[in-house]
Amino acid sequence: LRLQPNITLFETTPDKYSSTIGNYDLTVFDGTMPLHPPSGSILFVDPPDGTYAFGTSGKQTGVSHISKGTDPFNLLTNVDLSNIHVIHDSHQLQPALWAQTVLAATETPLLIAGENNNRRIAALGFDLHASDLPLQPAFPILMHNLMNWFLPPSVPEDVPLMPGVPLTVQIWPGADHVTITGPDKQVTTVGPPFPVTPYTKTDSVGLYHVKQTVHGRILDGAFAINLFNAGQSRLAPARSLPIVHSTNVTSNGNAVPRQLREIWPWIAAFLLLVLCVEWWLFSRSYKIQTSLSRRADSRKLARGNFLQRASVKNAWVAAVQGRVQKCYTMIRKRAKKAVKQVKKYRVIQDSRGR
Repeated sequence: LRLQPNITLFETTPDKYSSTIGNYDLTVFDGTMPLHPPSGSILFVDPPDGTYAFGTSGKQTGVSHISKGTDPFNLLTNVDLSNIHVIHDSHQLQPALWAQTVLAATETPLLIAGENNNRRIAALGFDLHASDLPLQPAFPILMHNLMNWFLPPSVPEDVPLMPGVPLTVQIWPGADHVTITGPDKQVTTVGPPFPVTPYTKTDSVGLYHVKQTVHGRILDGAFAINLFNAGQSRLAPARSLPIVHSTNVTSNGNAVPRQLREIWPWIAAFLLLVLCVEWWLFSRSYKIQTSLSRRADSRKLARGNFLQRASVKNAWVAAVQGRVQKCYTMIRKRAKKAVKQVKKYRVIQDSRGR
C-alpha cells in the first residue's frame, strides 16, 4: 500500500485499536476483528470464525482448485491466477446477499466483495503468509484494483477524456454532495440526486476539479481534458467516413452503394515516374559531361607532353649551342695568341737582319 502515491498509510496493533481513533477512508484488518468495527469501508484478511458485515467466516478447509467467480467490480482485471500454486487452507466464507464471490475455490469462496449502506466491504478468506500469492505479480495488481474500487479516482483510467464528450465521475461511498469546477471556474453540481448525472460541460481544454463531501469531509480530485486523440494517429485509410447526422441516399428503394476510392497510389506512381525521368536526364548529361571532360583532359595531356618534349629539345639545343660557343671562343683566343706570336717572331728577325 505504501507504493501507491495517493494513499497515506497508518498502522496500529489490535490492543491499541479503537473505533474512535479516527475517521479513515479504508480500514484493513489482518487476522483480527474488533468488537466495534468502523463505519467506513473495510478489507478483511483471514478473518477469524464469526459473523461480520460481509457474512460469516467458518472453520478452515483445504483448497484445491482456484477459479474466477462473478467480478462486476473488475477486481481481477489483468490478474493471472495460473501462477498461484499454494494456498494451504482458507476459512469457509458465506457471503451476504449483497456480496459477490469474486475469487472461488471448489470448497469455499476465497474473495468476496460488495457494497451495502454506502460502505464497500471485501474479504480474503485465507492467510497471505500461508500462500504464494504475495510472491506473484498478480498480488500487487489485485491490490491496485482493490484500492481503485475502495478509493475510486474521479474518472476511471480507461475512460477517454476528449472535449465535448460527456463523462460520469466515480462517487466515493457515503458521498452526499459532488461538484465539478471547470477551467472557466464555473461550478456545476452533479449530485445529488444520485446516481450522479453525466457532466456535459467538457468543451474547454484544461484541468477540472472534483469535490466530494463524504461524512462531513471534503475529498478533492481532478482530471484533465486535452486535444490528444488516439484516432488522430491512425494513418491507415478508413473504410467509411463518420459524418454526423448523415443518411444514405436511396433511389427506387435500392441503396446507393458508396465506396471510398484512394487516389494516393496514382499520385505516388506519377511522382515516382517523374523521379525516374529526372534521374535518366541527370545520368545522361553526366555521361556526356564525363566524355567531354575526358577528351579535354586527353588533349591537355597530349599538349602537355608536346610542350614537355619541346622544352626538353630546346634545353638540349641550348646546351649544344653553349658548348659550341664556348669552343669557338676558346679557339678564337688561341688563334689571336698565335697571330701575336708570329708577328713578334717576324719583328725579331727583322731587327736581327738589319
